[in-house]
Amino acid sequence: MTTFSNKDFDSALYHAARPVYHEGTYELIYDYHQKKGGQFDTAADVGTGTGQAALKLAGKFKSVIGTDISEKMLEAAEKKPNLQFQACPAEKLPFADSSFDLVSTFEAMHYFKYEEYFKEVQRVLKPNGTLAVVVYHLPHAKDMPEVSQAINTLIFEKLKSSWGTSFLKVYSNATHADTHHNPDQGRFLVDNLYRDISFVSLLSIPRKQRQRMPG
Repeated sequence: MTTFSNKDFDSALYHAARPVYHEGTYELIYDYHQKKGGQFDTAADVGTGTGQAALKLAGKFKSVIGTDISEKMLEAAEKKPNLQFQACPAEKLPFADSSFDLVSTFEAMHYFKYEEYFKEVQRVLKPNGTLAVVVYHLPHAKDMPEVSQAINTLIFEKLKSSWGTSFLKVYSNATHADTHHNPDQGRFLVDNLYRDISFVSLLSIPRKQRQRMPG
């Protein structure tokens, strides 16, 4: 993740070129959240990057906070009266217990120590709160690797025209950074659409056993 924090990283270009999330993704989250009795007062988007998802959430929730470990990324985030940003690690959120109706993570959880992150999520979520984890992957043709490779090549050629070859190389290096040391981290998780993460077991800690913020 260090590349995204480098002073030379072009976060404005990253923000301009990054694909947007489909409107239906947000509607699915809102519908689920409402059906389980959740409110639309406060939301936190963790690993927000340049605030793309946080900005959309601010159109639905009364107050939204986007967090990211990279201050450089947050510099390019669009501001709104009900949208704030704070630089902090996902594993150590500086918020009181039961602060948020929704905690979301869009295409970022593979950068986290997700066991620690889930403990923080359970601490800061309100009763009936929702954790929304969104991940996407390049399209592929099942059992047709040649076709999948052709699709990926076309996509990256398009990215080169938008981002430039040098920027795309920096982005690729950053998103693969963790995989050199631990095959359970980084893009390996994305490639399998987070199926390797046991959400049920990691999110089954009783509320009374959750870690509390000091003070």
